[in-house]
Amino acid sequence: MNNEIPPFDNVHVRRAFAAAFDRESFIKETFGENGRVLYNLSLPGNVGSTPNNEIGISYDPEFAQEELAIGGYPNCEGFPSINLLSWIVSVPIKSESIRNWEKALGCPDNTINFTEMDYSQGIQEAINYHIFYKGFALDYPDQNNLYENLIYSEYLKKSKELKYWRTKSGAEVDFILNKEPVEIKSIPKTSKSFLSFIKKYQPKKGYIISEGEKESVEQDGCEISFLPFYKFI
Repeated sequence: MNNEIPPFDNVHVRRAFAAAFDRESFIKETFGENGRVLYNLSLPGNVGSTPNNEIGISYDPEFAQEELAIGGYPNCEGFPSINLLSWIVSVPIKSESIRNWEKALGCPDNTINFTEMDYSQGIQEAINYHIFYKGFALDYPDQNNLYENLIYSEYLKKSKELKYWRTKSGAEVDFILNKEPVEIKSIPKTSKSFLSFIKKYQPKKGYIISEGEKESVEQDGCEISFLPFYKFI
């Protein structure tokens, strides 16, 4: 979902669409017994992955309609048409799945409009669509690397410069954003490298990004925030 254009700049609308999509039925209809439902970005088997269904939103039409109402669209009134883009090479979404998605939201048929494009055209047009549907495969079994790439891509898209820090002895910090250290970790804790950077450069803030969250702490005059991935970007 493209959170940079309305109505998906509204977190309640995003939650509504997440809760209204019946992943179980979609996987069964599309892949039979060869698919598995995921509720977050962690892929089973990846280093540092979160147990499936521990974080994320499962299928819940009642919750979806409640969130849509909180987002300003009770009973889907006044809700705009949504444009969904898919690459032709992706596993197609059947029209029945889209109609069920609309029904779970409490919206009329054809609220969601489906378009297919080939890869070369679709990659350029994706930013103009509300929802971009595609498949992907990781070439590394490391959850931290996945998050690093996603964060880098998001900030590159926003034209914000990300740097990294590394010493001759091998100590390193994943990102330096506005002179503030950012580390991607499988669990919310600081590393020796992160603390070394703080001690040497004395930033006012630092961030540990993981799938967990806990209260901020202060270290050498630096406020360290522990945030989940989705709150940081």
